Order: sequence, then C-alpha cells, then structure tokens
Amino acid sequence: MSSHYQPLVQPTLDWADHSPSSSGNSALDMTILDSLMQDLSHYRPILSEPASADLPATPSTEPLTAQSDRPEAKKRSKIWTEEEKRAWIKRRISFKSFGGPEYLRKSEWVFPDEPWLKLMSPIIWENQKARDLINSQIFDGKLRFIDLKALPGMGATIRRKTAAMHPSQRLPFVRIPAETLGLTGKVSGPYRVHISDHGYEGKTKGTKVKGTALEGKAYLGFFGLPENQPQHKVSMFFFGMGFLPDSEKEHVDRFLQQKELEETLRQGVSR
Repeated sequence: MSSHYQPLVQPTLDWADHSPSSSGNSALDMTILDSLMQDLSHYRPILSEPASADLPATPSTEPLTAQSDRPEAKKRSKIWTEEEKRAWIKRRISFKSFGGPEYLRKSEWVFPDEPWLKLMSPIIWENQKARDLINSQIFDGKLRFIDLKALPGMGATIRRKTAAMHPSQRLPFVRIPAETLGLTGKVSGPYRVHISDHGYEGKTKGTKVKGTALEGKAYLGFFGLPENQPQHKVSMFFFGMGFLPDSEKEHVDRFLQQKELEETLRQGVSR
C-alpha cells in the first residue's frame, strides 16, 4: 500500500481502500493539500481503457450545482427560507421508505446554503476504517455497504447529493478521528458523518440500481465532513452507499435508543 494519500495525488479508477500511512510523515500539510486540490481541478488523466462507470475519473474539486444528473444543467445556489426547510423536513418524514432505522429520521438536518459547505470538495474514498466505525457506532454492525464498482452510473448522483448541494442529515454518536483517516494535525478536527437518502419512494428512478443489490431498496449515502467549519477549501469524503435490511431496523432502533439514554446519563453525571 502506498504511503501517500492516493485519492488526492493519484486520481484513478482504483477502488481499493486508499488509507494513508499511519506514520508521522503521512500528515498532509494544508498548504500542499490546497495546492494539490487546485491542480486537480485542471487535471484530466489519459485512461488506458474506458471508465467502468459514470464515476469521475478524477476526484471532483468543484461540486455540481445542478439538481439534475446532467453536469451541464447548472443552477445558482438556493437560499432556503425557514418555511421551505420545515416543508422539506415534513415531506421527508412522510415517506414510508427510509434506508435506515426510524430513529435516524429525527437526525439534525443541514441545508446546503451554509457558506462553509461551499468550501467542501467531494472526494470518493471508500475507506474501510471509516465504514467500520459508522457501522459499529450507528448500526450495531448491521448495515450492508455496497461498493461503488458494483453500482454503475452513480457518479452524478453522488455529486448531486453531497451536503454542499443537497439537504443532508448529520448523524449522532459518531465522529471519525482525523487520525483514522491519516489526516493528523489538521485544524478541521474530527469528521462528522452526514447521510443522503435514496430510493425513499420505494421505486427506482431510471436504471442506476436496477440489477444491483440496491434495487427496490431505500438506501443511504455516507459523507465525512470536518466538524470545525473551515475557512478555506477542504475535502469532503464520500465513504460509500449502504442499506439496512428491514429485518434489522427494529434492532438498530433499540440500539440507538439505548445509546441516547447512556449519553443523557453521562451528560447528567458530568454536570
């Protein structure tokens, strides 16, 4: 495994877990990182064979501003009023299908008109350590991640539903340490996990998941965003797509309710 942070310096269609080295030399200097990100926005590698999906051949440093799968259909950033936010949340709660347990429906909503979200550059990085932490802390190990190489046509959907482009929900109870991602020394601190919801109307729109493990299911996308709001461009990591089997949803609801109780008791003792 390379000792460098592959998604930033080697934009390819390699879907392996590109975990940075845990050595002290692996921490990226923020100035160098910003420079790399700027360079990547102009970089288009020559591939020896066609991409096996619609996923970007290079890590995207400029999130799409369209509410469409067509990259050319760009729109200005929307400013959400409080009334629109309430209507959005009410409508989402009304959907019968949801890719997670009912408990997560009440997770904090984050809307994309926050200025700091515009500083986020999406990078696809199916990091196994991050996935394991999300699964153990939120889903008691019951979530099933599906690798993107098994989901052709998802690239535009991923970028369209990043937290900088689309309302997302911030999960409780889990923070991914920068050390886990090999990003020690960063001012951004730990990473919070945001989810995007898909397939919530109980049907597949188009063919993106037809014939895959996600067909006919509600499922979730998982993004890692730095907890401390950045003052300059930083990476937002996409960790993958996953779904929770219907048979496990009640179990995970009880698991999260217990975590909430333990957290409430812990806060009461610390006061």
